[in-house]
Amino acid sequence: MTVEHSLFGGVAVALATLFGDDGALDARSTADLACRLVDDGLRAIVVAGTTGEASKLSPHERLTLLEAVQTAVGPQVAVLL
Repeated sequence: MTVEHSLFGGVAVALATLFGDDGALDARSTADLACRLVDDGLRAIVVAGTTGEASKLSPHERLTLLEAVQTAVGPQVAVLL
């Protein structure tokens, strides 16, 4: 017998990473965007993964972004890096 466990169910999206006018990471605005998407029914978010910016972020920026989004959307939403 095989037991399957789904990481998430429903719609997922690759989240765009937002930057300020100075080119610095805007983790707060990106987290706010994630919350709006969750409010619209998304159940999983891929952070810094497939929209092209991942290679330009430092490890510290990626961690900052991941933590900001996870904190904002809460445990009911899968956040993938």
